[in-house]
Amino acid sequence: MRLPAILLFAPALLAQQGAFPSSVMSELRKNPGPTFLILEDKDHAMAAGFSRLKGHEALADFDLTLLSPEWATWNKDLAAWLKAQLGTAGWVLLDPEARVLAQGKDWPEPPSLATTLIQAGVKRPAAELETFLKAHPDHLEARVERISILFRRAEGRTRALIGVQPKPRDPDAPDATSSGWTGGGEPPPEAPQPLPEAQDRQIWGPLAQELERHFVHANWGEAIPELNSRTMYPVAVHSPLMGTLARRHLATVQALLQKDPANYSLWYLWVSLKTLSGLKADRAFIQSVLPDAVQVEGHAMLPPPNVMAIMAVVGDARRTGDWTDAKALLLAHWDSWVPKGSKPRPARPGEEARSVKINVADTEAEWERRFAPTLEALVRTRDEARIPEVLDYVKLLPYLSNIPQRLRRLALDLGRPDLATKWTE
Repeated sequence: MRLPAILLFAPALLAQQGAFPSSVMSELRKNPGPTFLILEDKDHAMAAGFSRLKGHEALADFDLTLLSPEWATWNKDLAAWLKAQLGTAGWVLLDPEARVLAQGKDWPEPPSLATTLIQAGVKRPAAELETFLKAHPDHLEARVERISILFRRAEGRTRALIGVQPKPRDPDAPDATSSGWTGGGEPPPEAPQPLPEAQDRQIWGPLAQELERHFVHANWGEAIPELNSRTMYPVAVHSPLMGTLARRHLATVQALLQKDPANYSLWYLWVSLKTLSGLKADRAFIQSVLPDAVQVEGHAMLPPPNVMAIMAVVGDARRTGDWTDAKALLLAHWDSWVPKGSKPRPARPGEEARSVKINVADTEAEWERRFAPTLEALVRTRDEARIPEVLDYVKLLPYLSNIPQRLRRLALDLGRPDLATKWTE
């Protein structure tokens, strides 16, 4: 007898096949709506079919997310749970508390799944906000929440369309990290393929329209939109509409940052719009907000711009060859976090293996985002007097592997074979 396409469950009464792995719970709770998990086999490649669901209007308001199938590759507990739940292959839809809403062997028809979700009591935040905003059209916080929903919706639909999904973060993998220096996923291509006009208007048009209305509000800075991707791949770069909006309103954000340069939310928005605009950072703006390192409660601290903003300017320098602004930002950052004469904290004896892996990953990230760019800036600007202090610090890093090889490779990449020998002496 053929199983129905969708099996609907009452979440509170469901007797699941064993406890859902706690190691995956945090991923479910990050997502604003229900999350799909899939189990594939050689005859049943499920992931490609998600874009049809995500892109259908009947499901647009449910904020559906697909957890990457790679999770079941490295997380054995999840793989076992899925096999117990589904057998050989299929999909299961969970709410943020890991209660099963529905499951099946083949992808359901979107209208049928929408009915299933409504019957299961799943709320549609976008619909609720629409109702609220009709009564309170000038409520800035509600408008920003709607922008967030529209952004997640457009981003999810675009990810599914172009086949880029967030990657799992294995806490025991070599690249695991506890810091904010790195993100999962893949960087965008240098020349992203733009969406066709009609598709762009359908997917990103509602968000672009809402952002336009927001930025012209006199008090828009009291509720700052968040346009940050959860991974390094900002799929909005495929939207010509968003690129046009970013080029128009980057100056709007910069004007507010000049009045409020310590506002991290504004800096994150600046980074997002700069990425989408493709524009080089404006030198006059950078120089007007470039802070000096200051002492806060006895510790050296660097006010904004934050690390993401610094790396955006480093990206400009690598494209144009002009390192003036990037060097200023990197050295201000260096001076605030590495007071002159200080040394890295040595490794702690008897550390747990997991702590060592995290420290290694964090240091690897800092090499990519702090140490290597600082050395590069000093070499590019021929400010070699400060190189020894950076080298001395890097050579003492307890969790950075192959330091001589790294330094040699960096020097060669910078076209300085003479330094390759000098740095590894």
